[in-house]
Amino acid sequence: CSIDFIELPRVNLSFRAKRVEKIDGSVEHRLYSNDNDGLYIATSNKARGIMEKLLGSIDHFIVLQNEDNDLFVLIPGCALPRRLHVDGSHLSVQVLLDRRNQEWISNMGEIRCYLYPVHSSKSFLITPSLASSMYL
Repeated sequence: CSIDFIELPRVNLSFRAKRVEKIDGSVEHRLYSNDNDGLYIATSNKARGIMEKLLGSIDHFIVLQNEDNDLFVLIPGCALPRRLHVDGSHLSVQVLLDRRNQEWISNMGEIRCYLYPVHSSKSFLITPSLASSMYL
């Protein structure tokens, strides 16, 4: 039994399995994005560690990479960020994600995820649009 197709309907994403033979003759199974050409889910602990360092407390993301080992991070944008007001202060830094806010979801339009390329230095993300930088 194998996994050939993964669909994430809330964020309008899907991935397909592909068997890739590497130069050294080894075989690797990858999940390629159907929505972002040439990108597949990175499975290395190193790639995940780089993203965790860059994103800090953001833990809802998928690390993608291409054949050149460039990294990208995919973050769903269909959750409404809300500040958690614990002590009555409106300056709280804690954020909750409301994934069921229908007004927010209906205003999202076609774009449900933001794709951020990682700079080749692996020290910062590139925000390709105003909306993606504000959501981050």
